[in-house]
Amino acid sequence: GMSPGKKYVDMSTVDEACIIEIAAAIKSKGGVFLEAPMCGSKAPAINGQLIILTAGDASLKHDAQPCFDVMGKRTFFLGEVGAGARMKLVVNTVMAINIQACRRARSMSTCLPSTRLALSRSPRPSSPRAASSSRPPCAAPRRPPSTASLSF
Repeated sequence: GMSPGKKYVDMSTVDEACIIEIAAAIKSKGGVFLEAPMCGSKAPAINGQLIILTAGDASLKHDAQPCFDVMGKRTFFLGEVGAGARMKLVVNTVMAINIQACRRARSMSTCLPSTRLALSRSPRPSSPRAASSSRPPCAAPRRPPSTASLSF
């Protein structure tokens, strides 16, 4: 269990209210708390290229930095507990917007009559996937566009 002087680094991705509650529970037992959610997927994790967003006890951040250096390429200290969760939400929102913008651009590029944009994942006309498609280039997408909602 938690006792005075023990150190606790929480690297989960949870909302701000939850991380503040966890920090309060740790501190109420005399522990030292640092939140450190990570940005990145499986490949950056394997390659030690994560971005780590820390907030809470600055001295614990300093103590944990050698571990963060193995896992990530950058570590940011953002101040009070909750700031890491907020920044992770910002980063995820920007990523979602970029993914949707790339999908839309790719979809629109197939409607250009004489100029086909070569986007990285667009099928080539000679590929089996493109040849087997019976859908005209400007037809409506097969699935509805994804939506995202945020609540604060």
